[in-house]
Amino acid sequence: MLFVGVALATILLPGPAVMLTINNSIQRGFAKSLAGICGVALGILIVAAVSASSLGVILASSVLAFTVVKFIGAAYLFYLGYKMWRTKGES
Repeated sequence: MLFVGVALATILLPGPAVMLTINNSIQRGFAKSLAGICGVALGILIVAAVSASSLGVILASSVLAFTVVKFIGAAYLFYLGYKMWRTKGES
């Protein structure tokens, strides 16, 4: 019952992905916001696949595996920040 409640709340409450999609749709139009919509859907699919494949159990039980994934994620966020910083003046 707890899982169903959390899943229902997740579906019904707008999160950052929904707010980003609404913002992009209002500012840029639906056609230009499709990439963001596809990215959010792909992210949800990846999280579901990780959950279904029990990879989450491996990450929870292995400190090394969790640390590697954590540093890969941090490096990716730094890359995205650097990329945004470099292209800020071109728009």
